[in-house]
Amino acid sequence: IPMVEEFSVVSYTDYETALVKFTPGIVLICTPPSLHVSQALQAVEANAHVFIEKPLSHSTDGVDELIAAVEKQKRVAYVGYNLRFHPGLQIVKKLLDENAIGQPQWAHIEVGQYLPDWRPWQDYRQSYTARKELGGGIILDASHEIDYALWLFGEVESLVCMAGKVSNLDVNVEDCATILMRMQNGMQVDIHLDFIQRSPTRTCKVVGSEGTITWNNSDNEVILSSKDVISKVPYDYNANNMYIYELNDFLSR
Repeated sequence: IPMVEEFSVVSYTDYETALVKFTPGIVLICTPPSLHVSQALQAVEANAHVFIEKPLSHSTDGVDELIAAVEKQKRVAYVGYNLRFHPGLQIVKKLLDENAIGQPQWAHIEVGQYLPDWRPWQDYRQSYTARKELGGGIILDASHEIDYALWLFGEVESLVCMAGKVSNLDVNVEDCATILMRMQNGMQVDIHLDFIQRSPTRTCKVVGSEGTITWNNSDNEVILSSKDVISKVPYDYNANNMYIYELNDFLSR
């Protein structure tokens, strides 16, 4: 394994053996979603804190047991939604907190990218994203967008969703989904997710009573506009920093 060779670390081929012999204080769960809860539970019961890559799981089965174990062992369990640490979205959050556009009324969030282009070193048909039994599908894999909608706008009052396989890709999961949410604060949010767009896109538009905030991941700026004024808020972006800040946040808890 290249990482083992490069950093001269001890490796194990069996997870349970690693927990017993290495007795880690922190475990990072970076396996397919279908394994997250069971592996996190094993780690917590071995008295480790856990960082769990999103999504938490492909099912609610075992989640209550995991929560109970975390509380009993007084451990930290953290799900990795790194877009909360994206400088563009942090600016959007700051502007909303400052009431820069008045009362938020509706938002459109979108992400899309052609699945065979995601991980060029891997046959897309073998990725967990493409396989239901591994916890794949665009809703779970693009749940970053759902998470940051809750972070920006609060809790959901009601929602509807249309999702399905609309492409000719060789997958057994939904590749396209649209979610409509009514938030508890009264605003309406629509989220579109897909892994069939040939041109990658990741955007967020928030409309308020006094103006509009627009973020496009391909631009290093957030645009704030009202009736007569358009201003741009630039930022520096290094994708790797999101993961560093995310881990620092986990370690600080």
